[in-house]
Amino acid sequence: MAEEPEDLTLRLLREIRAKQDDHGKILERLDHDFQEMRHPVIYSLGLGTTEHLKNSEQDRRLDEQKTRIDELFDKLEELLGGR
Repeated sequence: MAEEPEDLTLRLLREIRAKQDDHGKILERLDHDFQEMRHPVIYSLGLGTTEHLKNSEQDRRLDEQKTRIDELFDKLEELLGGR
C-alpha cells in the first residue's frame, strides 16, 4: 500500500516531464521560425514607414506650394484689379 502513492506520483511526474519535453521541442521550432521571419518582417515594416514618411513630406510640400500659388493669384488679382 505504501508504494502505491509513490508509483502514482512518479507516473504523473513522468507524464508531466514528457509533456514538457514535447512543449520544449515545439517552442524550439517556433523560436527558429520566428528568427527566420524576423529580418523580412523588420524590412517590410521599414519600407512601410519609409513610404509613409515620404508621402507625409510630399503632402506637406504640396500644401506649401498650393498656399504659395493661392497667394500669387491673390496678388495678381490685386494688380489686375487696380488698372
